Amino acid sequence: MVGRLLILSATLCVVPLKAQDSDSPFKTPSRSSAASVEVAPPPVTTLDGFQFNGIMEIGDRVRISLYDTKAKRNIWVDEDKIGEFGVSFSRFDPESETVVIAQGGVSKKLSLNKVKIESLKIAPKKVPPVQAATAAATATPGRRPGERVESDEEARARIQRVAEEIRRRRAERRQQLEERNRNTGN
Repeated sequence: MVGRLLILSATLCVVPLKAQDSDSPFKTPSRSSAASVEVAPPPVTTLDGFQFNGIMEIGDRVRISLYDTKAKRNIWVDEDKIGEFGVSFSRFDPESETVVIAQGGVSKKLSLNKVKIESLKIAPKKVPPVQAATAAATATPGRRPGERVESDEEARARIQRVAEEIRRRRAERRQQLEERNRNTGN
């Protein structure tokens, strides 16, 4: 009986020691218990779609510019006043360039958007083909390669024909105008 009592008392002492061991505040947490603790992401609000674009301060009046990415609109909100979409802002921190906006009792801290300015890359110049460059250099200005060169007499004759065609069309237009005037006058 004494033996059973000793075994029973020994097992009763071991169990509380194991329980104390796991509940000890001085013990480093094990990896399995740290992995089981999950941090919940912040709840999604309607304020998540806003971006803080800028601030304007004229006298005592302070306004911020907010861009709504969902509605694709930019709005201006006065300090301590409710603006479009029920959005208001209460404070601006000039050192960290952040602002606290609120909508329907939910508030969110936004930081000023920083614009990344990138310079344009200059495209390399196109090098013309060698054949085209040599043909253009040897050709007469204003003429296509392989075009027949006309003599002075041929050029004068062509210009004369063009001038005659112009005179003929002018005479024809005058005659049509005179006929219209005669018909409307009667």
